[in-house]
Amino acid sequence: MKKTLTFLCLFATTMLLAQNHYYYKNKTKQAIPISRKWVNVFVDNNFNKATLAALGLQTSAWHVNELQSNEQWATLAFSTEPSEMEYLQKVNTLKNTIGVTGVCKHFKNDNGKTVGTSNLFYVELKTLADTIALKQISVEKKVFIHHQNKFMPKWFALYRTKNASEDALELSNYFFETNLFENVDPNFLLEIAIEEPNGEPEPCNTEQSGENNCTTDTYFYNQWGLKNDANPNVDINMCQAWNLSTGANTKIAVIDAGLQLNHPDLVSNIAPDSYDTISGTSPSALYGYHGTFVAGIAGAATNNNQGIAGVAPNATLLSVSFPPNGITLQTLSEKLAYGINWSRLQNADVINNSWGFITSTFSSAMLESAINLATTQGRLGKGCIIVFASGNEGAAGTSNMRYPANNPNLNILTVGALRPDGLKATFSSYGTNLDIVAPGVCIISTTSGSTIEIDEGTSFAAPHVA
Repeated sequence: MKKTLTFLCLFATTMLLAQNHYYYKNKTKQAIPISRKWVNVFVDNNFNKATLAALGLQTSAWHVNELQSNEQWATLAFSTEPSEMEYLQKVNTLKNTIGVTGVCKHFKNDNGKTVGTSNLFYVELKTLADTIALKQISVEKKVFIHHQNKFMPKWFALYRTKNASEDALELSNYFFETNLFENVDPNFLLEIAIEEPNGEPEPCNTEQSGENNCTTDTYFYNQWGLKNDANPNVDINMCQAWNLSTGANTKIAVIDAGLQLNHPDLVSNIAPDSYDTISGTSPSALYGYHGTFVAGIAGAATNNNQGIAGVAPNATLLSVSFPPNGITLQTLSEKLAYGINWSRLQNADVINNSWGFITSTFSSAMLESAINLATTQGRLGKGCIIVFASGNEGAAGTSNMRYPANNPNLNILTVGALRPDGLKATFSSYGTNLDIVAPGVCIISTTSGSTIEIDEGTSFAAPHVA
């Protein structure tokens, strides 16, 4: 009998180790490899952080759990990557430690990075009447309904309790496999990127004559993308284009780090209504210079004898803010979906997104749902035009555009960066889903502090198109 029990225990452990991890991407099962180097741990006030050292775990920072005020969470790294058996044993020990409310796995991404999970996942109903089934299964699986998405009422955020036997990824799979619900999102904690291109800046050979300018803005002669005296075939013929349209009666939403709402080169074009995705309220917040720089390219006012000229100088700018750096949120994908939905409901004609996630494997069904709603129902039923920057990882020489810019199933415009001589910017990410290139090197624009600066990146190519 003892030998039989030992065999059964070993067999059960082997089965656990051999478990296939997967999630539903576009409603299709996709296998994903686990990373044993990292875990995310969620703890309450009873947890003694000194116990981590005994398990060979290290952490650099603890984050406040924005969904549970009495909890914190952190990404933990094993000092040495454990074997499969050691990983299972250490995770089980951690799960049974006093004060631990969740241990969440990390998975390997195609680009060499890992992506973590949390206790949060999302479920989309087929109809609102399915709320009854959602409540019943949530009780059965020991999860609670945290909130209903305020812009997309069929989407619900679910949070696993510490008594649930499965983690959030497994729970999201279970909900989908009941065939009672439309879709699920396991809520991978994707890493956002709007950072500067790596390496030395591209050369700025953009000397302009300043002759025959069609606007009095001080720095227009530096805006080679609008009027390129050195290479006349490498610009967007702005002076001629303004004879057709200057963007009047057009709304451009800029989902970014927020706009300096009183910038002298922008203030006349900024809409009175704005939105901060973190607080869920108006006005937008200012989390850095990036959004103001993007907005100036798209819609700075002209003929005010200062600053620059925007491509659409009579367009209305909608400021939608999120913190691109320095904050870690479980709900980041949902917050960005909020921004897209808010822009749609404000009747934005164009939505500019000079950001993306550093991932080629993982996706967010809820974020894609917001994008699809905007492209089909926005603009009073005509559909918003949604623009994404391709990313700044092109120097690696591989097709490595950011998500969601790299998703062929989304009806979006993906924009890469062009140099003043007409060549592709070295840093510009590219691939089969790239739609267009635009000026992205030696770009001069507005920045917070009511100033004008020069920068480069696909972030700044995108608003030329927007």
